[in-house]
Amino acid sequence: MESLAGAQLRIKAPSGLSKEQAAAEFQAFNSSLLITDMKAFTHGSRLPDGMAGAGFALYRTGRLCVQSSFSLGPNKQVFDAEAEAAVAGFKAATQSYLPK
Repeated sequence: MESLAGAQLRIKAPSGLSKEQAAAEFQAFNSSLLITDMKAFTHGSRLPDGMAGAGFALYRTGRLCVQSSFSLGPNKQVFDAEAEAAVAGFKAATQSYLPK
């Protein structure tokens, strides 16, 4: 199994950077993508009361195409919420490319 440090190195995660530096690196990366590429932003979280939720937003040509957020209820961890958001975002992205 790959270590966390190994995974961060492989994906060039912004470890050791300030929030401002990481944001600047992301902006440079984002601007290097084609305008027609679909960009997915996902998030999952858990509240102190144990309720978890997730969401995603898909952008293409600089415009919001699809967004969704949803409750996962109690007994889910942040990791679960992050994974659910990624899966839902991926499904929505692939469905948006299917012929109508």
